[in-house]
Amino acid sequence: FSSRRRHTRLQGDWSSDVCSSDLGIQAGRYEGYTGVWIDSDKPNARKICAMGVKCGRWVTMHGLALNVRNDLSYFNHIVPCGITDKAVTSIANELAQSEIAMENVEQRLIFRLSECFGFHRAD
Repeated sequence: FSSRRRHTRLQGDWSSDVCSSDLGIQAGRYEGYTGVWIDSDKPNARKICAMGVKCGRWVTMHGLALNVRNDLSYFNHIVPCGITDKAVTSIANELAQSEIAMENVEQRLIFRLSECFGFHRAD
């Protein structure tokens, strides 16, 4: 891609698809913010996935952090993504299940990524 913004939006799309289509958590974009959000149309919007792309000296670095079953209390000690008035959540928190299989989420992300970019994973 020639556009970092487009690439970041695609990261958000496939992460949203994992949450919405694969796990039943309605997720999507929140106007004015990057990442994947839950209840973005409500005052209690929560961020479930952070992402970014850094480019420099002809090298790109891609980052994606989909909160699966992490300890959310750590976010009380920082200002996640510089956003002071919104909460952070996880798949486990949204589904009220503490035992979410990380491997299942990982496989769904890989599937959505390969679907988006049209490649097939060789094991």
